[in-house]
Amino acid sequence: MNDVSILSKSVDELVEILTRGGVILTPTDTLVGIGCRADHEMAVKRIFDIKQRQFDQPLPILVASKARAREVVADIKADAEALMDRYWPGALTILLPAKESATLSLVRAGGLSIGIRQPNHATLLQLLEKCPFPIVGTSANIHGKKPAAEINRVDPLILAHIDGLLEGEGGCGVESTIVDCTKSPFVVVRKGAIDLE
Repeated sequence: MNDVSILSKSVDELVEILTRGGVILTPTDTLVGIGCRADHEMAVKRIFDIKQRQFDQPLPILVASKARAREVVADIKADAEALMDRYWPGALTILLPAKESATLSLVRAGGLSIGIRQPNHATLLQLLEKCPFPIVGTSANIHGKKPAAEINRVDPLILAHIDGLLEGEGGCGVESTIVDCTKSPFVVVRKGAIDLE
Protein backbone atom coordinates (compact mmCIF):
# COMPACT_ATOMS: atom_id res chain seq x y z
CA MET A 1 0.00 0.00 0.00
CA ASN A 2 1.27 3.45 -0.89
CA ASP A 3 1.97 5.83 1.98
CA VAL A 4 0.22 9.21 1.75
CA SER A 5 3.31 11.25 2.70
CA ILE A 6 5.49 9.43 0.15
CA LEU A 7 2.92 10.10 -2.59
CA SER A 8 2.68 13.83 -1.85
CA LYS A 9 4.03 15.92 -4.75
CA SER A 10 4.33 19.56 -5.72
CA VAL A 11 2.02 21.09 -8.31
CA ASP A 12 4.80 21.04 -10.93
CA GLU A 13 5.60 17.38 -10.20
CA LEU A 14 1.92 16.48 -10.56
CA VAL A 15 1.70 18.27 -13.91
CA GLU A 16 4.62 16.08 -15.07
CA ILE A 17 2.89 12.94 -13.76
CA LEU A 18 -0.34 13.88 -15.55
CA THR A 19 1.55 14.70 -18.76
CA ARG A 20 3.01 11.17 -18.77
CA GLY A 21 -0.44 9.62 -18.34
CA GLY A 22 -0.31 9.18 -14.58
CA VAL A 23 -3.21 9.14 -12.13
CA ILE A 24 -3.34 11.47 -9.13
CA LEU A 25 -5.44 12.32 -6.08
CA THR A 26 -6.42 15.89 -5.26
CA PRO A 27 -8.48 17.57 -2.57
CA THR A 28 -11.38 19.60 -3.94
CA ASP A 29 -14.05 21.83 -2.44
CA THR A 30 -16.40 18.81 -2.33
CA LEU A 31 -14.76 15.36 -2.13
CA VAL A 32 -11.28 13.98 -2.76
CA GLY A 33 -10.88 13.57 -6.49
CA ILE A 34 -9.00 11.06 -8.61
CA GLY A 35 -7.84 12.43 -11.92
CA CYS A 36 -5.80 12.11 -15.09
CA ARG A 37 -5.45 13.96 -18.36
CA ALA A 38 -8.77 13.64 -20.15
CA ASP A 39 -7.19 13.19 -23.59
CA HIS A 40 -5.08 10.14 -22.62
CA GLU A 41 -7.10 6.99 -23.26
CA MET A 42 -4.93 4.59 -21.23
CA ALA A 43 -4.95 6.96 -18.24
CA VAL A 44 -8.73 7.29 -18.42
CA LYS A 45 -9.06 3.49 -18.56
CA ARG A 46 -6.93 3.30 -15.40
CA ILE A 47 -9.45 5.56 -13.62
CA PHE A 48 -12.26 3.17 -14.56
CA ASP A 49 -10.18 0.18 -13.43
CA ILE A 50 -9.13 1.73 -10.12
CA LYS A 51 -12.70 2.78 -9.28
CA GLN A 52 -14.15 -0.50 -10.61
CA ARG A 53 -16.52 1.70 -12.60
CA GLN A 54 -18.48 0.64 -15.68
CA PHE A 55 -17.51 2.19 -19.02
CA ASP A 56 -21.10 3.31 -19.61
CA GLN A 57 -20.76 5.96 -16.90
CA PRO A 58 -19.23 9.25 -18.09
CA LEU A 59 -16.51 11.10 -16.21
CA PRO A 60 -16.59 14.84 -15.44
CA ILE A 61 -13.84 17.27 -16.41
CA LEU A 62 -12.39 19.90 -14.09
CA VAL A 63 -11.44 23.26 -15.60
CA ALA A 64 -9.54 26.29 -14.33
CA SER A 65 -11.89 28.82 -15.93
CA LYS A 66 -14.84 29.41 -18.22
CA ALA A 67 -12.36 30.00 -21.03
CA ARG A 68 -10.85 26.54 -20.48
CA ALA A 69 -14.35 25.05 -20.48
CA ARG A 70 -14.76 26.34 -24.04
CA GLU A 71 -11.89 24.08 -25.10
CA VAL A 72 -14.00 20.96 -24.47
CA VAL A 73 -17.61 22.10 -24.99
CA ALA A 74 -19.25 22.95 -28.29
CA ASP A 75 -21.62 25.61 -26.98
CA ILE A 76 -22.36 27.54 -23.79
CA LYS A 77 -25.85 28.97 -23.92
CA ALA A 78 -27.02 31.93 -21.83
CA ASP A 79 -28.53 29.90 -18.96
CA ALA A 80 -25.35 27.81 -18.58
CA GLU A 81 -23.20 30.96 -18.65
CA ALA A 82 -25.40 32.53 -15.98
CA LEU A 83 -24.93 29.46 -13.77
CA MET A 84 -21.17 29.61 -14.26
CA ASP A 85 -21.08 33.30 -13.41
CA ARG A 86 -23.08 32.74 -10.23
CA TYR A 87 -21.72 29.44 -8.91
CA TRP A 88 -18.19 29.03 -10.32
CA PRO A 89 -15.77 28.38 -8.87
CA GLY A 90 -17.91 26.05 -6.81
CA ALA A 91 -19.73 22.77 -6.39
CA LEU A 92 -21.76 22.87 -9.61
CA THR A 93 -21.14 20.43 -12.47
CA ILE A 94 -22.75 21.53 -15.73
CA LEU A 95 -23.58 19.13 -18.56
CA LEU A 96 -23.01 20.76 -21.95
CA PRO A 97 -22.69 19.58 -25.56
CA ALA A 98 -19.20 18.15 -25.94
CA LYS A 99 -16.69 19.26 -28.52
CA GLU A 100 -16.26 15.73 -29.83
CA SER A 101 -12.89 16.44 -31.45
CA ALA A 102 -11.52 17.57 -28.06
CA THR A 103 -13.00 14.87 -25.80
CA LEU A 104 -12.55 11.11 -25.72
CA SER A 105 -15.65 9.01 -26.33
CA LEU A 106 -14.55 6.99 -23.27
CA VAL A 107 -14.85 10.10 -21.05
CA ARG A 108 -18.30 10.85 -22.49
CA ALA A 109 -19.34 7.15 -22.26
CA GLY A 110 -20.14 7.43 -25.95
CA GLY A 111 -22.57 10.29 -25.39
CA LEU A 112 -22.68 13.77 -26.87
CA SER A 113 -22.43 15.80 -23.65
CA ILE A 114 -19.72 16.40 -21.07
CA GLY A 115 -19.87 17.40 -17.41
CA ILE A 116 -17.57 20.28 -16.47
CA ARG A 117 -16.80 22.07 -13.23
CA GLN A 118 -14.50 24.79 -11.92
CA PRO A 119 -13.71 23.73 -8.34
CA ASN A 120 -13.41 26.32 -5.58
CA HIS A 121 -10.04 25.09 -4.31
CA ALA A 122 -7.01 27.37 -4.69
CA THR A 123 -4.26 24.73 -4.94
CA LEU A 124 -6.23 22.54 -7.32
CA LEU A 125 -6.94 25.57 -9.51
CA GLN A 126 -3.19 26.24 -9.64
CA LEU A 127 -2.71 22.70 -10.92
CA LEU A 128 -5.50 23.03 -13.48
CA GLU A 129 -4.10 26.35 -14.73
CA LYS A 130 -0.65 24.79 -15.28
CA CYS A 131 -1.99 21.81 -17.24
CA PRO A 132 -2.19 22.43 -21.00
CA PHE A 133 -4.82 19.66 -21.28
CA PRO A 134 -8.22 18.98 -19.69
CA ILE A 135 -8.32 16.90 -16.50
CA VAL A 136 -10.80 14.19 -15.55
CA GLY A 137 -11.87 14.68 -11.94
CA THR A 138 -14.17 12.20 -10.25
CA SER A 139 -14.59 11.09 -6.65
CA ALA A 140 -11.77 8.90 -5.34
CA ASN A 141 -13.73 5.85 -4.24
CA ILE A 142 -14.48 2.31 -5.35
CA HIS A 143 -17.74 2.55 -7.30
CA GLY A 144 -20.69 2.20 -4.93
CA LYS A 145 -18.59 2.87 -1.82
CA LYS A 146 -18.68 6.07 0.22
CA PRO A 147 -16.33 8.79 -1.12
CA ALA A 148 -13.89 10.62 1.16
CA ALA A 149 -13.69 14.34 1.91
CA GLU A 150 -10.06 14.16 3.09
CA ILE A 151 -6.99 12.48 1.57
CA ASN A 152 -6.19 10.49 4.72
CA ARG A 153 -9.62 8.85 4.53
CA VAL A 154 -9.27 7.54 0.98
CA ASP A 155 -9.68 3.77 0.57
CA PRO A 156 -6.25 2.00 0.62
CA LEU A 157 -7.35 0.16 -2.54
CA ILE A 158 -7.36 3.51 -4.32
CA LEU A 159 -4.09 4.74 -2.76
CA ALA A 160 -2.33 1.59 -3.92
CA HIS A 161 -2.81 2.53 -7.58
CA ILE A 162 -2.07 6.25 -7.82
CA ASP A 163 1.13 7.97 -8.89
CA GLY A 164 1.01 11.08 -6.72
CA LEU A 165 -1.24 13.33 -4.69
CA LEU A 166 -1.81 16.98 -3.96
CA GLU A 167 -2.00 17.71 -0.26
CA GLY A 168 -4.44 20.30 1.00
CA GLU A 169 -7.58 21.07 2.97
CA GLY A 170 -10.48 18.66 2.68
CA GLY A 171 -13.78 19.64 1.10
CA CYS A 172 -17.33 19.91 2.41
CA GLY A 173 -17.94 16.17 2.08
CA VAL A 174 -20.95 16.61 -0.20
CA GLU A 175 -20.81 15.83 -3.92
CA SER A 176 -21.38 18.55 -6.49
CA THR A 177 -24.82 19.37 -7.82
CA ILE A 178 -25.22 18.36 -11.48
CA VAL A 179 -27.37 20.33 -13.92
CA ASP A 180 -28.09 19.32 -17.51
CA CYS A 181 -27.82 22.44 -19.65
CA THR A 182 -28.24 20.50 -22.89
CA LYS A 183 -31.96 20.82 -22.06
CA SER A 184 -33.94 24.05 -21.93
CA PRO A 185 -34.84 24.90 -19.28
CA PHE A 186 -31.97 23.13 -17.54
CA VAL A 187 -32.68 20.07 -15.37
CA VAL A 188 -31.14 19.22 -11.99
CA VAL A 189 -29.73 15.71 -12.51
CA ARG A 190 -28.23 15.30 -9.02
CA LYS A 191 -28.83 17.35 -5.90
CA GLY A 192 -25.61 18.13 -4.08
CA ALA A 193 -23.74 20.90 -2.30
CA ILE A 194 -25.53 23.70 -4.18
CA ASP A 195 -29.31 24.05 -3.88
CA LEU A 196 -30.83 25.26 -7.15
CA GLU A 197 -34.47 24.61 -6.26
